[in-house]
Amino acid sequence: MQLQTPIEPVATSKPAVTAVCNYVHIQFGSGDEYANACIILLDQEGSQVSIEQVKFTENELADWGTDDTFIINLALTKLGYIPA
Repeated sequence: MQLQTPIEPVATSKPAVTAVCNYVHIQFGSGDEYANACIILLDQEGSQVSIEQVKFTENELADWGTDDTFIINLALTKLGYIPA
């Protein structure tokens, strides 16, 4: 069953903030789902903004090496963010 409900944004007095990614958990598998990442996005105050799942193929991770910034930037890019 699929439910669809129209929504509208709630008025808020809080200023807009930039979400930062400070946690990535990688779980390796095989095939098209060679790796899955759970990305937790926090705002600048440390409050959770969202949790996102990202799937990677083996080819996408071929250049990973030892720099973990690579995987974070790849995950954020796949989610549509521009890593700073």
